[in-house]
Amino acid sequence: MDQKPINKKRLLMIFPSFEGTPLFYRTFIPPLGLLTIAALTSPEFDIAFVDERIGPVDFDAPADIVAVSAMTPQASRAYDIADRFRARGVPVVLG
Repeated sequence: MDQKPINKKRLLMIFPSFEGTPLFYRTFIPPLGLLTIAALTSPEFDIAFVDERIGPVDFDAPADIVAVSAMTPQASRAYDIADRFRARGVPVVLG
C-alpha cells in the first residue's frame, strides 16, 4: 500500500544569544526548554533548532511558526528575532 507524503508544518525553534552577559554564564546554560518542547511536539511538525550562541539565525528560513525561548538577559534579542519573523507574516511564540 502506497502512503501519501505528509506535508509537515515547519517549526523553527530559536535560543537567542546572550549579548553583554559574561561568557562564563552564557556557556553553561542549556536550552532545555525548547528541547523539551521539541520532544513533546506532534510528529506533524518538521522541527529545526537554532542556538544563536553556536550559529546565526537565518531570517529567510522557511517556517510556518517560530518559537523563541529566552531568559531576561536574552529578552531584547528575542524581541528583535520575533519582530523580524512577524514582519514576514510568520506567527511567533515567545516564552
